[in-house]
Amino acid sequence: MLNGIKPYRFDPNFSPETTEDSCSEGQITPSSSAGELSGLDSFKRSRSGSSESPPRAVYANSRREISAASQASSVDALGPSLAKSDLRPGDILLLIDEAENTTKVHRVIVFGQSLTSLANPSNSGDSNLVHAVLWTKTPNNPGNTAPAGAGEPEIAESSGVSGRVQGTALRAGLYKVYRPTDENLGDWSAQVAMGWGQDRQVEHSRALAMLAIFHSSAFGPDAKKWASIYAEQAFNPSPDIGQAFCTQFVLAAYQGAASQVETPIAGALSLDARRTSPRMLEHALKSDPNAFSGKGHIRIKAEDVLYPEAPPGLGNSTIPTVLPDSGERPDVIKQTKSISVVEVSELMPDQSISSH
Repeated sequence: MLNGIKPYRFDPNFSPETTEDSCSEGQITPSSSAGELSGLDSFKRSRSGSSESPPRAVYANSRREISAASQASSVDALGPSLAKSDLRPGDILLLIDEAENTTKVHRVIVFGQSLTSLANPSNSGDSNLVHAVLWTKTPNNPGNTAPAGAGEPEIAESSGVSGRVQGTALRAGLYKVYRPTDENLGDWSAQVAMGWGQDRQVEHSRALAMLAIFHSSAFGPDAKKWASIYAEQAFNPSPDIGQAFCTQFVLAAYQGAASQVETPIAGALSLDARRTSPRMLEHALKSDPNAFSGKGHIRIKAEDVLYPEAPPGLGNSTIPTVLPDSGERPDVIKQTKSISVVEVSELMPDQSISSH
């Protein structure tokens, strides 16, 4: 006897009984009952040459089924399941990184955002968010069915695949959906985003996207200057806004549209667009329930994609050493040194982590 606890003794006549409190997953069915052999007797008979097989514990779910059930449960936690027909212009869609659609760049973003979550646990954004797009198509309006085709594109985005800001079809994946409470602001933001993607003149920068993870997104004087630039360029199909990345593009479209409808840039929109990661954007949206609300999630399967992504363009994957903190336009910044995306991923663990 150890510390007053009696040692367990095997009872060959014990037969488990199912009760209402039993766990349904992984539950073992009774191995013996009245008139049947106990587990020990059955084992002895099988050892003595009987053709009867010893009883086996039967589990309600296989490991794969349990994993699928766990995944379904996590998806259910994202809120109602939406269809494309439920989406409205101005909806912000945030892509969740999953094993079936992950990339090297996605993994670097998740890793970086996980590091910043340690430095600032009060940030309620999801570290597994890796991309942001703006839904632009109005219900019942003709939509395009090919890259740069006639009609409204489903989304506008700054794409790491094409290397450009563009209007395109929503790609496969699992997205969280946030909607502005001001429908008019959402409409205008969608129009600005579609306009900027029309000529595909704005280059995408993956490297700047990853660096944004480690910077403060505070809406300081320089961020306000850039918001004014977005307002000036709101209806220019080839806007002079320099390079862009996903969350920067979404915020820039909203900040540019806000001035058109005389909406103050406050709450979730009062961020430095050039320094905002997907995780930080979600935190801002969740923290401003008067302006944005989570509507649920949408799962886009391969068969739901209208057309493939456009081939890669001439996107810039270098980082200007001198970032535009002084309010200078990106086109006059001197790129004194270029660092590849691979080098950024190697440097990231040593970067100082700013509050997000």
